[in-house]
Formats: sequence, C-alpha cells, structure tokens
Amino acid sequence: PPAAAHVPLPHPSVSRQHAVIQHRDSGGVWLMDLGSTHGTTINKKACPSRAFVALPPGAMVRLGSGSRLVTLLGPPDEAGASKAPGVPQPPPVRTRPGEAQYSAARAAQRAERIAATTGRSAVS
Repeated sequence: PPAAAHVPLPHPSVSRQHAVIQHRDSGGVWLMDLGSTHGTTINKKACPSRAFVALPPGAMVRLGSGSRLVTLLGPPDEAGASKAPGVPQPPPVRTRPGEAQYSAARAAQRAERIAATTGRSAVS
C-alpha cells in the first residue's frame, strides 16, 4: 500500500481535507484540490477542483488564503526546465579544493574540545 502523511495546517481557509499531493512511480509529483471552499493555487494560478495537476520542480503551492507557501524541490523535469516560471533559483554551491577535508578536521577538533570541556567521550 502507498504511504500517506496527513499534514494539518491550522488556518480558517484550509479545509480538513483540502488537497492531495501524489508522488507517482514515474517520478512525477501531482496535486489535486479536493473541492475545497477556498481553493488552491499553483504559482499564483487557480488549481482546478478535483483534477490532478502536475507540479514541476520549483512550483509554489498555496492552500486557501493562508500566508504559508509550499515549494516543491527537486531536479529538473524531463523537458529540461530547471524551474517554474518566476521562481528564483539559488546560486550554485562553490567549493574550494580541499575544503571538505578542512571542514572534517575542524569538526573533529571541535568535538575534541567539547569532549574535554564536558568530560564526555567525543563519540557519545
């Protein structure tokens, strides 16, 4: 059986059974508004009631008129679109050569300092 998660959003415009988000075996993510009173928007456009709509990576979903937005993160879709229109993307992560080893050494030193200060083993 598929896994399910119920996420309560305490807001007067969000219904108890407002929408369904599905991750399908194909890798796609889909949303269906379950006929809610205050509706659902995807990237500021109204979502049709009782119809599945594909959610591309970067899509912003708003349930009802609440102030919380949910953004779908993920790799680019098959069509090559790396983001939903109008959604800013974070800059690429840049690392310097040897940075990972330096970070690991700093973390080990910090763990040793904490262990010495607290009298506990660095492993526990």
